[in-house]
Amino acid sequence: MTAHVTATRTALTLLAGLLISAGAAHARSPLDGRVRVHNDRHRPVQVTIDGELSARLAPGQTRVLHAVPNGVRFVEIRGAGGRVVERKLAVPVAGLAILEIQALAGTAVVHNDSGVAMRIEVDGRDLGVARQGGRVKAVDLRPGAHRVLARPVGRRSAEAIVQTVIVDAGERSQVRLGDWFAQVEVHNPLDRGAQVFLDGRRVNRARAGRTELLSRIEPGRHLVELRTRRGEVLARSTVTLSPGERERVSPRALQAELQVRNDRRRAVDVLIDGAHRGRVAAGERRIFSDLMPGRHRVTIVGR
Repeated sequence: MTAHVTATRTALTLLAGLLISAGAAHARSPLDGRVRVHNDRHRPVQVTIDGELSARLAPGQTRVLHAVPNGVRFVEIRGAGGRVVERKLAVPVAGLAILEIQALAGTAVVHNDSGVAMRIEVDGRDLGVARQGGRVKAVDLRPGAHRVLARPVGRRSAEAIVQTVIVDAGERSQVRLGDWFAQVEVHNPLDRGAQVFLDGRRVNRARAGRTELLSRIEPGRHLVELRTRRGEVLARSTVTLSPGERERVSPRALQAELQVRNDRRRAVDVLIDGAHRGRVAAGERRIFSDLMPGRHRVTIVGR
């Protein structure tokens, strides 16, 4: 009987000792260390140590966690979407451990649907040439905004397509360049049909009051003219086009002048294209303006 009681008391004593030791392991100790955590991601993260000590860090934030038991600790980093990264961290006795939560990289795929071969850069890094319908890929990009620049191959002075792509951590973003060539709608404001010229080259014909669409025009500054069949300029304007832009232009009608000198001894009436435009006294000259460039019929009627 005595032996049984003694054995029971010994077991209870050992159990109490283990409980006390376990409790002491979770209590603060001068041997505990600290952990400095920095979140380099562009989104908040939740950091948990040994499933107990937990902290939330905003993007770019740094925090120091105190009373972390020394030794090798198990760390969970939970980011956006519930994605978890597990790590082991050695905490020195009464010392400081550093935990860097690095930004997760993303990828951007650039699709060339511009109509011409393009040399493509992302943030100034040359990714090479993408043929029409082809693509290039930029890897290891930090989350956030990145600048995509695409310039036509063989056209050093040509305007480039510039876009911004947003990259998410661990994700693949898609970029489509869009058409590089521009379009211009040319409106004919005249009361007569005219030939449409672009930079001195005949490209179309526009009836009076009608609008014609010109496609596949290189971006930049262009001269648009309306001319007669003989090449006389009736109206003229300039237009500046950006890549993929569709612009409308109505060339301004040019004004011509006609000078009539009367060498007769009597005044005369002047008709232009059958319309009476005024009288010119004997020995005088007169300038008639507001005329369209081109050929006109002038009739002199004596008195």
